[in-house]
Order: sequence, then structure tokens, then C-alpha cells
Amino acid sequence: MRKKLFFATFLTILLAFTLTACSQKKKQNVYQTVKETKTINWGVKADTPLFGAINIKTGQINGFEIDLAKALTKKMFGKKVKANFVTTTANTKIQLLKNKNIDAAIAAMTITPEREKQVDFSKPYFPARQSIMVNDHSKIKNVKDLNNKKVLIVKGTTSADAVKKFAPKAEILQFDDYGQAFAALKAGQGGCFCYG
Repeated sequence: MRKKLFFATFLTILLAFTLTACSQKKKQNVYQTVKETKTINWGVKADTPLFGAINIKTGQINGFEIDLAKALTKKMFGKKVKANFVTTTANTKIQLLKNKNIDAAIAAMTITPEREKQVDFSKPYFPARQSIMVNDHSKIKNVKDLNNKKVLIVKGTTSADAVKKFAPKAEILQFDDYGQAFAALKAGQGGCFCYG
């Protein structure tokens, strides 16, 4: 497989220690709650290699964002608070925050104006780009080549918006997670997989 970069975005942490509850007027002080319960529930990805993925040998989630969550927990609360990890997907993390199933998310997320209406963001911690993954002998060379092709994306990501903007004639097929989309690409169900 080869990757094609086609526009810049940011992966960010939803460090929502004063996150908006159902009403804009109500605020929940997550920081104080975590101090009292001595546990912070981090929403993390388990299908994004290097950032957060299941270690087959241990069954644990490992990666950069897991290490970052542990370091932030220790920096903010010392050794008295335990970092607990809850698996999220691109499509579920905002709802898990709003439902108070997690206290904060550190799970590869692009800041968008629409998302900022729903949750609070920290400053970006990792600049990244969205990419196109294709099979070795694909004729797809850039994002405009996606027109009239089946494009695989993960639900809840900004990839669909990017494809619609740059290749409006592409057919978008959505999957629940990165593993499913990658498997579909390998099986030939689409011309490429847009991720990031």
C-alpha cells in the first residue's frame, strides 16, 4: 500500500475538564470530580496504530496517546489518581463525553467549528495530515482521482467532508472503525481508504 497526502488537519486531545453538559448554561467541573473519585476515565482509540491500538500479546491498549494520557494524569493529579482507558471510535467519543461515560478523550480528533459547539478542546498536540491509502498498482495519484471511485472512510471522521469537497463525484462507503475499512480495501471493496 502507498499513502498520498492531500490536506492538513490536526489530531487533538479533547481535554475537557470543564466540558459542556447538555445545556450551555450548565457546566460540570470534571477536574474536581476526578480528584474526588481518584480515577480519570480517558476515551482512547484502539484501532489507530502508533496512537492507540490493542497489543495482541498483552491485550492492553498501547500507543502515543495512551502514554500522553498517563503523563497528563500524573502531571495534573500526582500518583493519587488512576488513569482508566475506555475504547472509543471516531463516531462515539463526543457522545461518550456528553453522556459522562468518559471524563476526557485523547483520541485522534480534528478540531472543527461544529465539534467546538459540542465540546471543549485543548490546543493541538500533534499536527497531522489526512492520507489516501491505495493498493500497490492503483492509478489513483491524487485526491481528484477519487471522482467516480468507491472511497472507504471511517464514520465520524472528517474524511467524508474532505472527499466531498475535493472529489464530489466519489462514492463514499462508511465503516465503523479503521480495521474494517482497511480490510475492505484489501478485499477490493473500494479504490482507496481515506484516513487521518
